[in-house]
This record gives sequence, structure tokens and C-alpha cells, in this order.
Amino acid sequence: MKGVKKKRWNRLLRFRCTGCAVCCTEPIVPVTNRDVARIVKSNGQTAQQVVRFFSPDEVMADQRFPLWISLRQGKRLMGLRKRRGHCQYLYRGRCRVYAYRPVTCRLFPFNIFFDSTGHVEILEISDAVECDYALDGKITLGAVRTLYSRDEKQDETYFAKVKRWNAQRPNGTAKEFLAFLGFKEDTQ
Repeated sequence: MKGVKKKRWNRLLRFRCTGCAVCCTEPIVPVTNRDVARIVKSNGQTAQQVVRFFSPDEVMADQRFPLWISLRQGKRLMGLRKRRGHCQYLYRGRCRVYAYRPVTCRLFPFNIFFDSTGHVEILEISDAVECDYALDGKITLGAVRTLYSRDEKQDETYFAKVKRWNAQRPNGTAKEFLAFLGFKEDTQ
């Protein structure tokens, strides 16, 4: 049975982005403090210029998920700021912060699940957006696994910070949360 499952998903490692940019327009991209720090360092923006705090009615995510930050105005999810209906870094169909993009963007479009022994049980294309991908590329399972591992470590660290914030400062502001994460206030 495992051989059959592998044959089903193994073809997805031939994924190739066609540059449709739908993934940069439709979904809200949740980010961690490390994602924000990379972007801030790359382009000189402040954290406040990089992120927006989205309310539960704007995001299709379980409110029990550890991404939710308790702020004065209620639960919020920290995500990449959008402009004119798409990610602010999308310009002429290309990402202006590609080398510094969030791990979520790097891992997209793959959803990967491992069994108890660490072997890939399921590898699938995310249905978060209608991606117009091709299957004539070449990605290694090792590369996907490395990105997934990096994403998990980064998420665990961030989720611990969110949990600490929610316990200590559940009525703080977004600006205070960013300061809690170590970002300096906008001085421009």
C-alpha cells in the first residue's frame, strides 16, 4: 500500500510554478517574527509596514490554532500586508522579496504529512488557491522535507511567543506585540 501512495504523490515532485501569481493574490499569508525580520532586513521597511493583523472573519483558520494573537480589539492573525488585492511584494507578476519571502511561501504549494516513523505519508498540492501549475519541473523530496522542518521549527518558536504574549498581555496593541517580538517602533 505504501508503494501505491508514493506513486500517487511522487509525480507532484515534478511541480513547476507557471507564474500565475494566484498564490500572491488570494490567500492571507501568515508570518512569524523570523519571516518579518528577514523582510525588514532586506528592504528597510518597519515591521508595521510588512504586516497587518487580520480578524477571524477575514481568515479561514481554526481559532484554536496557535497563530491567534490576543489583542485589545480581539483575536488577530499576523500576516503579510496586502495592497490593491494582492501581496504588497507582488510587482509585475514577480515577488520583490523572493529571496527573503516567508517560509510558508517557500513551502507552497505543498502540504506534507509524515507517519510515526518520519516517512512521508501524504504529499499533496494545497487547495488554498486554484494554482495553474505544471508537472514538468523537478523538486527533490529532500528539499521539501528541509523546508517543512524549517517551517515547523520556526512555527514552534513563534507559537511559544504568541502563547506567552496571550498569557501576559491579552489586551495589548498590535504595535506593542511587534515590540514584544523585538521590532523597534517606526521612526520615519
